This record gives sequence, C-alpha cells and structure tokens, in this order.
Amino acid sequence: MQPQSKNNNIDLPFNWTQESSCVFYVKDNIVIFTKEMKLFLKSCAAHNDKREARLCTHLSPESTLHEMIIVHRKGNYVPPHRHFNKVESFHIMEGKLAIVIFNNDGSVMKAIHLSSDGDIYYKLQEPMYHTVIPLTDYVIYHEITDGPFMLDDKDEAKWAPRKENSLEVLTYQKEIIGKI
Repeated sequence: MQPQSKNNNIDLPFNWTQESSCVFYVKDNIVIFTKEMKLFLKSCAAHNDKREARLCTHLSPESTLHEMIIVHRKGNYVPPHRHFNKVESFHIMEGKLAIVIFNNDGSVMKAIHLSSDGDIYYKLQEPMYHTVIPLTDYVIYHEITDGPFMLDDKDEAKWAPRKENSLEVLTYQKEIIGKI
C-alpha cells in the first residue's frame, strides 16, 4: 500500500489526521494497530526525505501520556539529545535498533541493542544524551513518554552534527556505528 499524495497530504486509509508528511494522529478512543497500518507507515517512511514515519496513538500533543508507533529506515539520523522531566521507553516490534547513551562530552557510555528476536524493551529515566540507530532496513518500535509535547523539552547535544549537515551526519553515523 503506497501512500498517495494530494496537495502535500496523503490520502489516509485509516481514521487518522495528518500532522506533517510523516506524522499521524489517531482520532479514535480505542486504538488497534493492524498489519495494514504497519505497512502503510513503512511505505510512508520509504517515500519521505525524513526516512521515518510516526503514528501518535494519543489524541493530541497536549495529552499527558504519549504513545507512538515509530518507523525508521536504515540511515535515519536522530541527533543525540536528552529530555528533562521525562521518562521514555521503547518496545521493539520489528527489526533491530541500537540506542546509544552518551556521556556529557559525547563519548559513548553504553549501547543497547534491541531486536524483535532478542532484547525487546528499554527505558531511560534520567536526562542522558541518547540517540537511536536503525540496524535493519526498517525498524518499528512503540515509544511511551510523558506529555505534553513541547519543542523546548529536548536539549540537542552541541557536540553532534545537525540534521541539515548531511556530510557531517554520514561521517558521524559511521563513527558511532563503529563504536557500538
């Protein structure tokens, strides 16, 4: 199932709203995540420049609990960051994912490998710098964190490249993958 674009939006086959090219919200109070929804999100991740897609299963950014089904394609870059006053947990659904925890100076403290056929759960309860690295063509995980969503809740590491610096990002990703 390939998403069809219409006026920069995707024709949604589900009862969702579209927040951006790759972020969707459910409209229903009862949420069931189906195989068709998973395939749709994978297709969205395959067809957008961000190399990711996300279904928010909470009803709005103001919700106090945020649950998301997230799809990342291999090569996707999430700049190392930390959250203050938030807890986050991941449950892997498909593929393999590395979560890299950093010391404040940018050195690797710990690498956690999750896979659908191995360790499947991770939880971070302190404001530590971290990033996620897809290790398979696609990785799908369920993330739970505190809401509401606010842009300034995240502190991106000053020692890591910004997303828009693609050459620096590629070099940095190779360096980090070599250490984990």
